[in-house]
Parts: sequence; structure tokens; C-alpha cells
Amino acid sequence: MIFHQLHAGGDRNFAYLMGDMEGGEAALFDPPPDPAAFSPLLEKYRLSLRYIVVTHGHGDHTHGVDEAKRRTGAA
Repeated sequence: MIFHQLHAGGDRNFAYLMGDMEGGEAALFDPPPDPAAFSPLLEKYRLSLRYIVVTHGHGDHTHGVDEAKRRTGAA
């Protein structure tokens, strides 16, 4: 299992990546607008992003959803 806190812009905005290395799947919480924050970790750990979770509807937690879905095919 991996768990990474990712800077998502601003001074206190964070995203979180959790992944099951054995199963090869990951979930991204409150995706950052720049996929460069999480894409290298997916590659490093050979994970497929399966889930995108948004904890609430503020823009700083939703701006990266469309790009993360487009790049990874996650739901």
C-alpha cells in the first residue's frame, strides 16, 4: 500500500494518492489541476488510476477531475 500527500496548488491545498501495489490499482483524492503531481507516482509504482474521489465541491478540489479522467480513464 502506498499513500502520498501531493501539493495541489495554493498554500494549503493537497491531494492524496492511495494505491494497492499488489493489485495495481489506485485512488486519487481531490485531484490537482496538474497531472504532473501524480502521474510519475503512478508510473513509478506501476499503478492504474481506477478511482477519483472528491471530498467536497470547492473548485480547489474539483479543478483536476476532468484532466485526471482524460489521462487515466478513471471513474
